[in-house]
Amino acid sequence: MSKPSILIVEDETIVANDIKDILETAEYNVSGVVFSGEQAIKHIEENVPDLVLMDIKLSGRVDGIDAAKRISNSCDIPIVYLTAYGDKETLTRVKDTSVFGYVLKPFNETELSAVIEVAFCRYKTYKMLKEENDKLEKIVFTKTRELSEMKEKVEHANCLSRVGTLVSTVAHELKNPVAVMKVALYGIKNDTKRIFFERDISTINTKVWEIEEIIKNLSNYSKARKSVFRNIAVMDFVKECVSQCEEQYCRDDVNVGIEQDSKSDKIIEADAVGMMELIFNILNNAYQSFGEREGEIRIRIDFDEGKNLITLIFSDNGEGIDNNSLSKVFEPFFTLKPKGIGLGLSVCKQIVKLHGGSIDIESEKGKGTKVSVNLPIRQSLSK
Repeated sequence: MSKPSILIVEDETIVANDIKDILETAEYNVSGVVFSGEQAIKHIEENVPDLVLMDIKLSGRVDGIDAAKRISNSCDIPIVYLTAYGDKETLTRVKDTSVFGYVLKPFNETELSAVIEVAFCRYKTYKMLKEENDKLEKIVFTKTRELSEMKEKVEHANCLSRVGTLVSTVAHELKNPVAVMKVALYGIKNDTKRIFFERDISTINTKVWEIEEIIKNLSNYSKARKSVFRNIAVMDFVKECVSQCEEQYCRDDVNVGIEQDSKSDKIIEADAVGMMELIFNILNNAYQSFGEREGEIRIRIDFDEGKNLITLIFSDNGEGIDNNSLSKVFEPFFTLKPKGIGLGLSVCKQIVKLHGGSIDIESEKGKGTKVSVNLPIRQSLSK
């Protein structure tokens, strides 16, 4: 097996010839002897050696370190520096390059041969590690791509599953009010004396409202709606939402109370449509938690001007939620109610997020639920 070839880059002719003699005595092939960084770069473009012995201080515009950097950028060759300078600045510059050896002048034959052998050994190890690293990177790339494809398949399957859940849930929820409406319409058609006319009309109105709520929650959940912020008088706004909810449920056995920590009504910047959906969904959950029994809902409004914060607290003494279910209440399509598609609280969370706020639920089975909503009083101050 032939010995490796070595390029000598040394601008002192006597030193260059001495190095050449040492290498040839050690049976290395001398690829060439050049005297500047520019000549070294040109030589390697035409004839790539196995190693370069590079003097640092060279005549010309390109010194040994700069030449080594350019060579390393164009081809993968081990470089051993030769220099009479061991100062900190030189060593710092050398460390920034791919150095495989460093010999201080003056040196003897044994020292130079040892450094060259160590450099070849290091380079061999470096090449092995680089090959293994390349193999590892290919494996990582392949596995990452496979995982990405698998993730897409899982997400697609989950999407189909969610769509299937949504379709079956909505179909189930719409069947009941539609069936009740059909019965009511049949009663109106055959009630020639109009004895039950108002009752049947009221039933239809209630079921239409239920269908509208289902469609509204689906719409709010499935598409992003641009919020339009305007000034809202909180107390009046909450009272109006409560009034509409009371009118809808017609429950004299459910008492709703509102209290505010300020005598005057406070103004906040909020999206009116979103706020209405938020309050309606929370009140709907409270009403439905009572079943057929009496209930009480308390709404408290607290302001903290210093923190630019309004807190709406909705408390009820309804059925409550067990600990296992409490962690899932914001998940889409999760519901504990005998009817409903489980999007109400998911929509609430989206609305609160759009306002830059937070929502939290505390509950205990059989004792009731408390929903706390924190929102900025002024959107401009929360940015």
